[in-house]
Amino acid sequence: MEREFFISFTFIFIIVIIILICWIIKLKDETKKKNDVQEKLELSEEKYRVLFDIAPVLLDAFDENGKVILWNKECEKVFGWTLNELQEHKKPISLFYDDENIQNQVLEDLTKESKEYKVWFPKRKDGKNLVVKWANIRLPNGELIHMGYDITEQKENEKLLEQNTLTLEFAKNELEILNNSLEKRIKSEIEKSTKQQALIMEQSKLVQMGEMIQNIAHQWRQPLSQINSTLMLLDVYLNKKNCMNDVVEEKISEIEELTSYLSHTIDDFQNFFKPNKHKTLFKISDALHKSLNIVKGQIDFHKIEIVDNINKDLEINGQKEELQQVLLVLINNAIDALVLNKISNPKIVFGNILENNILTIIVEDNALGIKEENIKRIFEPYFTTKYKSKGTGVGLYIAKMILQNSLYGDLSVENINDGARFKIKLEGVL
Repeated sequence: MEREFFISFTFIFIIVIIILICWIIKLKDETKKKNDVQEKLELSEEKYRVLFDIAPVLLDAFDENGKVILWNKECEKVFGWTLNELQEHKKPISLFYDDENIQNQVLEDLTKESKEYKVWFPKRKDGKNLVVKWANIRLPNGELIHMGYDITEQKENEKLLEQNTLTLEFAKNELEILNNSLEKRIKSEIEKSTKQQALIMEQSKLVQMGEMIQNIAHQWRQPLSQINSTLMLLDVYLNKKNCMNDVVEEKISEIEELTSYLSHTIDDFQNFFKPNKHKTLFKISDALHKSLNIVKGQIDFHKIEIVDNINKDLEINGQKEELQQVLLVLINNAIDALVLNKISNPKIVFGNILENNILTIIVEDNALGIKEENIKRIFEPYFTTKYKSKGTGVGLYIAKMILQNSLYGDLSVENINDGARFKIKLEGVL
């Protein structure tokens, strides 16, 4: 009996020992597995911590009280604050935003999940303002982590690019303006050169004609003087012989008048081509008559009627010979137009208007006027409506230049019912 009990007890004991050994072995394996898992967890946590710290993006997390619990190396690099410095501060959010309203907005936003990036403008530890994009991402365990990146340099580059674009646009506009200005200047210089050339040619022509008139005057004066001397001797001789009668006396007087007219004509030509640049007080009617006398032959030949409505007593202070030259150009221009258009009853009318100390001398003709396409160009140098053999196109241009530069006036033209009307405006000459 005892023996059987002993055997049973021994068997049960062995069984318990075996079970205990198996449990110990299993516990040892579980402990080992747990330790392995723990090591793996610790290793994984270390990896993620390293990844969190070295990630090239901003990663941080705040608790419900606004305290910083996560702050990676990129945050330290961008903002300048360390995790310990932020954790020691009572209100770390105030380090990034001075405005309390903005602080409250940021704290409220930190507790909300937001997959879309928002732009914020925090400041660094050194006070420099940044431009940062933030998004709030919820982790699988329900915690929020804030991820962002610094776009300050990008915004500065965009701003710099915009400024450079504006600068380039401004430079482009300036270049276009400069090109346009250069084109205008070149065009202006060409026009100026053309006008100067026309003026020089006309002045050269006047000098040559002046020299020619001087030679003609020298050749004519002596014969005219001899004719006058012969007439005096003839007059004395006829009176002495009692052969003088009314007819002979009349003819002798006509010859004297003709020689006197020729002498005065020579004087007019000389004065015209050698103008006196000093201002003098003269009558407009005198200047007109001297200009008319120069072309009297053409006027008579073409039977042109001259209507003189100029105030005979009107005097002005100016350069008489310059005004004579202008009037002569207008008279010649009217004669050419009347002849060219074969006007049956040719007429040139002169008049004057005095208003507000402005004197306007009017020269009209009945030569059918100027074509509309030509009237705007009539004062341009080398522009002419005549045949090439009849004119150079500088007469009216020269007349306008004389008025503007020497007489400080102006010359204009308009069409009237049956012809053209030229207006010479003179200010401050009375």
